[in-house]
Amino acid sequence: MNNSNTSYFMKRGISFYIFYVLISIGVLAVLYFSWISSPKLENNWLVPYKVAKWADSYENMNLRTAIPFFFIGIFSGFLLILKNSSLRMWIFIWVLLSLLALLAEFGQFFRPYRIFDKGDIKWGVLGSTLGLLPIYGLFLFLKRNKRIK
Repeated sequence: MNNSNTSYFMKRGISFYIFYVLISIGVLAVLYFSWISSPKLENNWLVPYKVAKWADSYENMNLRTAIPFFFIGIFSGFLLILKNSSLRMWIFIWVLLSLLALLAEFGQFFRPYRIFDKGDIKWGVLGSTLGLLPIYGLFLFLKRNKRIK
């Protein structure tokens, strides 16, 4: 193998690693913030004050659920592009993200001051969908233009 091929595979490997790390951080953040005792983010030292203030306002309660799922969907989509995944795998990842929303919400049954809310599951699924769909469109565009096989 010459140097240009080795360089390509090294970059591709680093990209895989970066997207796996970003997805893992997103999943852990969703579970952590779903399962802490207080839903008020301003009480959490990990969240910057202005972000917590925005997230804790009543108008943004549902949207704050969709946002992390949106980014996890985007990162998952780029990983699927790197793997040149089939439609079946894209649907499988969407189902997994939907199950993550269900798991995160189900865990709130067992936490004080937390309430199980079906609406949060819907917002999580919507966020995942809105993250994955445009990346899937990019994937189809790249396939049609033969940028990926």
